[in-house]
Amino acid sequence: MTKTELKREELKAVLKFVIDTFGIDELERDNQYFTFDTAYKGSQLSGQIDTRGFDVSIEQNHALTGTGWSNDDYSTAAHANQLENLMNDKIATFLNNRG
Repeated sequence: MTKTELKREELKAVLKFVIDTFGIDELERDNQYFTFDTAYKGSQLSGQIDTRGFDVSIEQNHALTGTGWSNDDYSTAAHANQLENLMNDKIATFLNNRG
């Protein structure tokens, strides 16, 4: 297999793993990213997976500074942080175990 074919197979395996492990219904290609929406601990979250390093980022994972944020805002940001870390850790473990 060529390097490109190997990378393509690895991408397929990672995407299948993410869909199966996290119950994501649909991944949509957006240039070098796959985007998705999912529910986690009652929060609706949007994320993306980079096709180069398989890094996951969740849109709602950001620091809420200042005042005026609701408890729901804080919960959503916390859930986004938890899911992003969990997904990145599980993908890294999956890739390490593939050899």
